[in-house]
Amino acid sequence: MTVSEFTAEYLYSQGVDCVFEMIGGMTVRLMDAIYRHGGIKIISMHHEQAAAFAACGWAQVKGVPGVALATSGPGATNLVTGIGTAYFDSIPAVFITGQVNQNELSTGTKCRQIGFQETDIVSIAAPITKMSVQLQRAQDITTLLPEAFRTALEGRPGPVLVDIPMNLQKEEIDCSGFDFTPLRINNPLPPSEEIDSFIDKLNAELSRAVRPLMLLGTGVIRSHTEKEARQFAEEKHIPVVYSWHGKGIISSECRWATGLTGTYGNRWANRALARCDLLLILGSRTDVRQIGANTEIFTEGKSVFHIDIDPAELNNRLKGTNALCADLKDMLPLLIERVKKSSLSEDWLAVITEDKNNNPDTGELSNIPGINPNEFIYKLSSSEINHASGYASGVGTNRTWVSQSLWLKEGQYYITTPCMGAMGFALPAAIGASIAGGGSEVIVVAGDGGMQCNIQELEVINRLALPLKIVVMNNRVLATARQFQREICGGRLPGSDWTYGSPDFVKVGEAYGLRSVRMEFPAEMDDKIKEFLAGSGPSLLEVIIDKEAGAYPKMQFGHNLDDMFPFR
Repeated sequence: MTVSEFTAEYLYSQGVDCVFEMIGGMTVRLMDAIYRHGGIKIISMHHEQAAAFAACGWAQVKGVPGVALATSGPGATNLVTGIGTAYFDSIPAVFITGQVNQNELSTGTKCRQIGFQETDIVSIAAPITKMSVQLQRAQDITTLLPEAFRTALEGRPGPVLVDIPMNLQKEEIDCSGFDFTPLRINNPLPPSEEIDSFIDKLNAELSRAVRPLMLLGTGVIRSHTEKEARQFAEEKHIPVVYSWHGKGIISSECRWATGLTGTYGNRWANRALARCDLLLILGSRTDVRQIGANTEIFTEGKSVFHIDIDPAELNNRLKGTNALCADLKDMLPLLIERVKKSSLSEDWLAVITEDKNNNPDTGELSNIPGINPNEFIYKLSSSEINHASGYASGVGTNRTWVSQSLWLKEGQYYITTPCMGAMGFALPAAIGASIAGGGSEVIVVAGDGGMQCNIQELEVINRLALPLKIVVMNNRVLATARQFQREICGGRLPGSDWTYGSPDFVKVGEAYGLRSVRMEFPAEMDDKIKEFLAGSGPSLLEVIIDKEAGAYPKMQFGHNLDDMFPFR
């Protein structure tokens, strides 16, 4: 085999049946080998950033590292935002870049560049990857690619970058005896005495707790333990709150599912998180946007137990917790088996439910003119004719509305970019998610700002006839930045409003061959939702939202989780 042929065969052996790319001169040999292999679909995007986001969406649904390819220079640097997304959002991915011939590299010289489009992408990507490496000898590809996939999957998942010079791509290598068996990742267990001690302490505190709570984060999804997390909550009678990404773990139909926490969380869920007396954190960070700035007030009166695969996240901001560094794939079955049921939590759940009923998310923006975005999201997601496999949301105020009010049915997933927070994520990520699901229906919710960042990928959706239902929440401003400007900049709104614009998205959708409609008035909401969801092909719904519809409630700086603006 050549290096390129080996690359194609190895990707296929690891369950990669699809790669995302935008071709360039330094990837033509790699692309030719993948094409000739025949077992891997080539999804040609219109921007390398979109290819990277699509690989992230594919990986989250498939459970296998997503793969995106790009050529050297601008192609490689255009991947960087997607690489950062995979890194900060803990998504396993392998990014492969073509590089100029080795004799054209400027390494060791004082020249900025020798080969055309030569760029040191390895150094650029190093801070936001688990491994960033350039192939030096052709034969080394047989150890480098397995190491890349293992690194992407082991421990806390993340991205790897492999840079392959053009001259090496065509070289023959010896593959005799190479084992193409799929990798199996087994993260090491903590010592049994640490596990025993953790569970014994948890049982002791749980027997006394009257307000127990679980906080679920991305780590549950990456360890593929969503079912176990729900089983644990139901069997042990512990209410569940979740982070932005953690919303996809447990369906809204589960009675123990409480709500979204954090800066823009549900008011009742944040109050529950602030006032619980026992907190079990599974695979979630404890950053400022999740638990607030004052950690002493947060931990007052509560016992905190924290399991995470990344030791750096344990006893980080929260000090003195009962911490265990472990893979939830190993730990959740043990918790189900050995942790005792809470006997006092039914009354606690009733208190939370009453708070939720008295402060519904759909009532937070009830006074704005026109369409209530929270009400729209709830009606869209709870519709009887909604049979989507999952949702992908963008970044900004639209994501706040989705995360607050999305009604997840059993088996549906929710993907977004909670940590990197890159605009333009939703559309290409949904492409990857749909392809990973065998052409499944995915509902995309994007703002008018984020939609314009990768709007060109509508052509891919039409070309592949992907059944994506695309919602554009159009308030004709960049609302999150605008809201922040009004809070700290004296009401001056450059960038977000005064110098910003958006197109007619119905005309744009039609230009790309999508069935497209617009909704402007609350009275037409039910009919427009039915029209939008009907049919099996791709469609676009532009929803006109008043620009004053902000992201509320909001935990403002200096305030605690249970004191959100507007203050009540």
